[in-house]
Amino acid sequence: MFLTRILETDPELKEKVQNGFQIYPYKDRENPATTKIIPVAGREWSTNQPRGMAYWERLSEAINHEPVAELVRICEKAGVKPAKSRNSSAFHQRLTTLLSFTLYN
Repeated sequence: MFLTRILETDPELKEKVQNGFQIYPYKDRENPATTKIIPVAGREWSTNQPRGMAYWERLSEAINHEPVAELVRICEKAGVKPAKSRNSSAFHQRLTTLLSFTLYN
């Protein structure tokens, strides 16, 4: 999923920009599929990262949902392994909460 916002106010130009928007994997560059646009107007959404343990749970969910080999390799080097359920200790939860506030504030 890729989120973008078109700031153009001219309706004709806005439609031209939207219809010309393409995003696809590099390997498909010779014959890219048409990008599916899903309007979010009128829906509540946010791009803010969750705080505390919710950040790490969301990261785990993303990795487990669609494991990308390179992302998994990088995360495993950092000690985050997909498809592993953890019974985090209170200390571990406090530490990762502290790290998320430190890293993202």
